[in-house]
Amino acid sequence: MAPLLGSSSMTVERYSASFVEGEFTRTLVERFRIRASRQDVNGRDRQALPELYRTRRVQWLGCQPTVVLNPTRVQPSSDGSPVPSDIVIDDLGRRHEVITFQDWRRHNASTRHAAYFIAEIGEDGSI
Repeated sequence: MAPLLGSSSMTVERYSASFVEGEFTRTLVERFRIRASRQDVNGRDRQALPELYRTRRVQWLGCQPTVVLNPTRVQPSSDGSPVPSDIVIDDLGRRHEVITFQDWRRHNASTRHAAYFIAEIGEDGSI
């Protein structure tokens, strides 16, 4: 299988969510590294995103299949789960929320991968 072009090492933070004394709390559960390739999103891909994300910096993130076959698959916010989405931290320290997941692992080409859309967020999680 051919590697994804322009890949770099990134950190993924996984959180759990709960209510403590009536307040919503996110707790860091685990941190792991992935190798992925990124590209800015524009055009039709941007229009297909939920309105909340259309004005934000959104990127396409492609990961090797071994990343998603692992039980620690990157968790998007759009899967209907009450668990918060994972946070991807790039090599410059910028934080990104994982929005969606596209499974290209069964693609016949040599570049099988898992694709995500990620949106940049502030250090404190703000948009």
